[in-house]
Amino acid sequence: MALIFTVESGSGSASATSYTSVATADDFIALNKHETAWTSATNAQKENALMRATLILDDNVVWYGSMANSNQALQWPRLGVFDKYGNEIDFKTIQSWLKNATAELARTLHSEDRDADPDTLGFSSLSVRSLSIGVDKSDRRHVLPGSVIRMVNFYGRVQRAGGTIRLVRV
Repeated sequence: MALIFTVESGSGSASATSYTSVATADDFIALNKHETAWTSATNAQKENALMRATLILDDNVVWYGSMANSNQALQWPRLGVFDKYGNEIDFKTIQSWLKNATAELARTLHSEDRDADPDTLGFSSLSVRSLSIGVDKSDRRHVLPGSVIRMVNFYGRVQRAGGTIRLVRV
């Protein structure tokens, strides 16, 4: 069954699938003068990217506060979340930072597969003659790009895998 594109308005909809509309995402992405892939995408491709971005945000951020309605489909709207000035966020409105973060992630997802398995999946080390490379499975590019992490970081804790990659010459 295909998901129906439904924008969360702040009501705590049980059927919402995106934090922002295509038109709002288009306006935000238009600020990036280097973007061409998004502008040439179809409306259906944009809707799919926005729905996927919304799911990825909710899967990768432990949002502060609590859901406003136990029946809502998405993690927002939320109660008990404060802005950087200490003011409680109006839970009846999806904030522009969340719309922008969703649009930015959708733009990135439309251009690249950020949650694909890494090329080194399954390798614990690689040796060629006297060169040995240890692969740290926890050292992976995060599905959320840095630009999105900076947008959401104040409103929730981004789940990350930490680690290092070790190069050893034998």
